[in-house]
Amino acid sequence: MVWFFISKSFKIFLSTEINVSANRILSDKWRNIENYTSQNEAIDMIIARKNSEIKRYMNLYGTNCTDLSNYDMIIDTSYISPEEVADIILAEYDKWLGDG
Repeated sequence: MVWFFISKSFKIFLSTEINVSANRILSDKWRNIENYTSQNEAIDMIIARKNSEIKRYMNLYGTNCTDLSNYDMIIDTSYISPEEVADIILAEYDKWLGDG
């Protein structure tokens, strides 16, 4: 929600294909909170949580957190490593600083 509260911030939206998200959750041995029995259950719960967030942010702040026009950068993290995501963000952030 930084994009909403701090308008002059560098705003990034990270997305992941739903099947990839579910597989990451299911394979994360350190995750204690989300324990799903199947990929389908994980997908259903991810969707339900996202819908709840969208509704909550709309009710509290009157804004849609999934409106991609709110962001300076959108990254699909489905098939890249966290290190690659960080490299992309840092490179684009440096450009953003130069423009502003």
